[in-house]
Amino acid sequence: MHWVSQISQATRLRASEAAQGKRPFDLVLTGGTLVDVVTGELRPADVGVVGEMIASVHSAGSRKDASHVLDVSGQYICPGFIDTHVHFESSHLLPVNYASQVVPQGTTTIFYDPHELANVLGLPGVMYAIEASRNLPLRFLCAVSVQPQIQRLPAVAGGRSSRPPFACLRSPHRASSVGRPRRRVPQCL
Repeated sequence: MHWVSQISQATRLRASEAAQGKRPFDLVLTGGTLVDVVTGELRPADVGVVGEMIASVHSAGSRKDASHVLDVSGQYICPGFIDTHVHFESSHLLPVNYASQVVPQGTTTIFYDPHELANVLGLPGVMYAIEASRNLPLRFLCAVSVQPQIQRLPAVAGGRSSRPPFACLRSPHRASSVGRPRRRVPQCL
C-alpha cells in the first residue's frame, strides 16, 4: 500500500491557483457522475486534481486545462467515507493494518475514541495510537474521552487515578475533539 504524506504548502498553493483558473490542474476527471453527499444528488461534474489534492469540483466540461485528462464517463465520483465513532483497537489491529483493511473499502477518515487503550495502558497507550497513526492513507482523528474508565478498573489498569493526565492531548496535533462523558467529568478537562 502507498502511504500518503502530509500535503505540502506548495501543493496547497498550486491547488488554490488551479481552482481559481490561474494555472492548469495536474489531472481532470471528466464525464463522471458526482455523488454529492451534501445535497443527496447525483449530478454531472468534473474534478480537478493537483498533486494528492482535489483542487476543484466544477461544472461538467467547464475546464480542460490539465496535464492529463481522464474520461470517467459512466462512473461515479464519490468522496471518501468518514467513520464518526470507532474503537479501532477493538479490531486487534495496529493502525497501519487497520488502515490497510478500511481504505480499500472507501473509508478515508475515522474519529476514534482510544478509551480502551487508556483503560489498560493509560496516557502512553493513547500517545502510541496517535503517533502510530501518522502518515497513513487513513486519517485518524483522536476523540479523547472526557474520562477514561481507569478508576473503575484498578486491578487491570494498574492503579487508581482521580485526574487522568490527559490535558496534554488538547493540542490539535494530538487530539481532534473530546469524546462523550463517562460517569464523572474530571476537573483537569
